[in-house]
Amino acid sequence: SNSGGYISRRCSASLRREPPPNIPGRIVLAVWWLTVVVLMNAFTGHMEATMLIRPEPQRIDSVKALTTHPNMRTLVWKGSAFEALFKNSKDVEEYQAVWKMVERSNGTYETNALYSLNNLRSVLHGKTVIVGEITTMRYHVSQASRLFRNASFYFAKEQFFPHKFAIALRKGTNTSFLDFLNKRINWVVESGLFQAWINKEYGRLDSRRSSVRPPTKPSLPSSIFEVQSVFYIYLMFTAISVAAILLEVVSVVNLKCNKKPGRVVKINVVADFISQQNDKTATFKGGNSRRHLDYRNKLARRALPHPETSPIFRRFGSSNKHMEKYRPIIL
Repeated sequence: SNSGGYISRRCSASLRREPPPNIPGRIVLAVWWLTVVVLMNAFTGHMEATMLIRPEPQRIDSVKALTTHPNMRTLVWKGSAFEALFKNSKDVEEYQAVWKMVERSNGTYETNALYSLNNLRSVLHGKTVIVGEITTMRYHVSQASRLFRNASFYFAKEQFFPHKFAIALRKGTNTSFLDFLNKRINWVVESGLFQAWINKEYGRLDSRRSSVRPPTKPSLPSSIFEVQSVFYIYLMFTAISVAAILLEVVSVVNLKCNKKPGRVVKINVVADFISQQNDKTATFKGGNSRRHLDYRNKLARRALPHPETSPIFRRFGSSNKHMEKYRPIIL
């Protein structure tokens, strides 16, 4: 009942406009506002981030990873070296599995049909994979990226079929011409001219969030652990307020224990009046000395407060008919 009354009094006091008079109350009030304002903003930001951030789908960065999705629609450039690689590689299980996926989905297309809008939209939905040459891919994706403003394409990290150029030639082509062509291709690539041309032509592709750079750590949905620092601040202020309240309680208890009660001096005064004509003289019983009376009066004055602030009047009466007045004695 006492705790309930205390809580009700605190709640009613919190409705006032005036701040608490003591320091612990102010600290508790500050912690309360910290809870209401800061934590509310933190949860609001966390909710907005959770709603806006969309987790990326599982990436496919290698041929082996592609084989773990047997229902994935796989498209290959028809008549290219990739089709020949998957079709004729009898000793590599991954290539054979990919070729079966291509045959199951009838995924051999010409260049214009391979990078159609329907196929690119299917790639965005995570239902289709296109296997082709990187330069051609970057060109077609850059052309179609303006149609998919909120789209995000990515290229696999593994280049399972490394080549500098892919050129279709007749089997009867002159060998001397082939040697000259290969030497010129190697010179263009090794000198960096080919990469400079790629960067110049497809440099805007990075702004469209399509790049051949190794992907960074995929963004995960925001969790409660990302705002745990706010809880640490809240707990810190709560501990400070509790410590201040306990310190105040302990100090009050120590003050009450150390407070000594005031010393009380009891003085028993027995007085009588002796009538001698018209003079009235106050004397203590058992004492005829004036010096003894003054000594006792001094002790009484030292033990009691100042007479001007708290006077004590004692009136002594007599049965003598001549004593019509009373003499007050101030102790």
